[in-house]
Amino acid sequence: MQIYWLPTNASWLDQIEIWFSILQRKLLQPNHFCSLNELKFAIYNFIAHYNQTAQPLKWSYTAEQLEHKLSTRLRGDVAA
Repeated sequence: MQIYWLPTNASWLDQIEIWFSILQRKLLQPNHFCSLNELKFAIYNFIAHYNQTAQPLKWSYTAEQLEHKLSTRLRGDVAA
């Protein structure tokens, strides 16, 4: 089993919300689509274009920071 620590202030869900916000602002909001097929085609094209410049996330939260946070919480310290 592996445990993955996601920062509480920028979880993977926040990243998904950011992506949907970009989709809405750059494709959906300023446009009108005449059919669901036209909308689907536009979304697929947007995803293909977006993926050409997509970059992997680089977390700045280190294993040492996680260990410190866990150890202080296990000891009952308030500040972590």
